[in-house]
Amino acid sequence: MQKSYAYVDGMCAIPYEDVVELKHPQQGIKDCDDSVSKIVELLEGYGIHRRYMGVTGSRLIGLAAASSDIDFVIYGKPSFERARDALRDAVKCGLLPMIDNRTWQQIYQKRAPTLTFEEFVLHEQRKWNRGLIDKTYFDLLFVRGLNEIKTEPQGVDDGFATIRATVTNAWYAFDSPAIYEIDHETVKKVLSYTHTYAGQANEGEVIEARGVCNDSGVTRLIVGTTREARGEWIKSCSLLRTQKHSAG
Repeated sequence: MQKSYAYVDGMCAIPYEDVVELKHPQQGIKDCDDSVSKIVELLEGYGIHRRYMGVTGSRLIGLAAASSDIDFVIYGKPSFERARDALRDAVKCGLLPMIDNRTWQQIYQKRAPTLTFEEFVLHEQRKWNRGLIDKTYFDLLFVRGLNEIKTEPQGVDDGFATIRATVTNAWYAFDSPAIYEIDHETVKKVLSYTHTYAGQANEGEVIEARGVCNDSGVTRLIVGTTREARGEWIKSCSLLRTQKHSAG
C-alpha cells in the first residue's frame, strides 16, 4: 500500500501517520508575546486585518529562545505590499529602528550567501521585508491568498548554468519559491527556493543567476537546491551598476 505524505514548506515529506498535531500560523497571533503584538498593532494601523497575519517557526510551536527571530506571515499579495509600506514608513518616521550593521552581519552569516556582504546588504535594504522590534529581528514572509494559489510543476534537472536576462514579471518575487519571469532565449523563469533571493530583483532589471536548469515543459533555472545555496545566486546587475556609478 502506497504511503501518503504531508508536505512541509513544499519540500519535506512526512508520513501522515507520523503527524501528531497541525499548527496554523494564525494561532501564533492569538498566543503572541509583546514583540509580535507590536508588529500586529503596527500593521493594523495600516489597514491590514489580523486574518491576513500569522507567525510561524519556533514561536508558533513554543520553542523560541531569547535570541530567536520572528517569522511573521502575511497572507495575500495586497496585504503583503501594504505591510512592506508600513515597515518602510515606520522606519522613516522613527517608530522602528533601522537594521544596524551588526544585525546585517548576523543575517549575512545565517544566510551564508554566495554574495559579498556589500552585495547582500545592497539588495536587502530595498526589500523592506526585514525589521527590528524591541531589538528582535523579524521577517515579513509572503504566503499566497487562497485565490492566488498556483503550484509550479515538477521537472527534470539538466545541470548547472549561469545566465543573464531581463526580468519581465516579478509579481511573485517574494513567494516561495520566488518567481522571476525573464526574457531569455532558452530559460523562461528563475525560481528561488531560498528566502535569501526573495524580492532580489524588480521588473525591468537585468539579473545574473546561477542554478540548476530544470525542464518541466518550460525551461527554468532553480536557485536554492540546498539551504545555503552554495555556488548559486541571483544578482540584480542593474542595481549593482547603479550603485557603482553612484560611488564613482
